[in-house]
Amino acid sequence: MKTLVRVQEFDNGNYNKKVIQILAKPFRNSDYVNAISGEITFQQTKGESEWYAMNFVYNGSNVEHMAKVVRIAKKIDKELRRSPAPEEVLELIGAVEYKLFNHSFVLVKDEGKVFYYVVKRSTGGVYTHLIAVDEKKAQKKLDSEIAKGKIPEGCKLVSHGTITF
Repeated sequence: MKTLVRVQEFDNGNYNKKVIQILAKPFRNSDYVNAISGEITFQQTKGESEWYAMNFVYNGSNVEHMAKVVRIAKKIDKELRRSPAPEEVLELIGAVEYKLFNHSFVLVKDEGKVFYYVVKRSTGGVYTHLIAVDEKKAQKKLDSEIAKGKIPEGCKLVSHGTITF
């Protein structure tokens, strides 16, 4: 099981809170990832190492997304102890971690690479984005995607900076 996630940590006064946000691609070969309104939350008393109060949260209207959160919850309930640590949950669900960069979810492993928008020359509108080590590799990737018909002709790359978190 591979699960796309974003992990966030918060300081809540006397407590620490960790949230594992469940993500999904809107369609099979999508380059984009969206949040699906599903989370697994944990709480920890400041200064202690144990996490507790694991909670599953779904706040949306998409039944498929709700079913995904339920599948994850059932797997955790079946295979882990009553109050697992967030790291145990991430390992069990095969977490593939993303973070936000420039309003887009980006793989954590892509830190240090360059984020490029693919822009339509005719309208200036953003069509998609590519991530590559440098402009030469990004251009090669863009040319390949155009040749496969995945990206329309008449698009160009616009660098939006090196990915840092």
